Amino acid sequence: MAAVYAPDLILLDLGLPDISGWEVLRGIRERSSSPVVVDTADGREEDKRAALAMGADYIAKPFTVPELLARLEAAIRRAPHSIGGSYPI
Repeated sequence: MAAVYAPDLILLDLGLPDISGWEVLRGIRERSSSPVVVDTADGREEDKRAALAMGADYIAKPFTVPELLARLEAAIRRAPHSIGGSYPI
């Protein structure tokens, strides 16, 4: 879907029931340059580094809505196609 629709942002939970979230992230990176923010209940340091190395931002649960919104807005601002404006999220 990311390659077909070219979303402005992808929020990806790594704890998917039927497929590894890491596998999904790898597939997204092969087909899309859209900014990705991954969220997970597991806040392991190596997972954070892996997500960052794959070009994704990372947020660990539990998080507040304002923190999530701030991360999403920052990811959009850093995106190569960003016009630098403010997106209403």
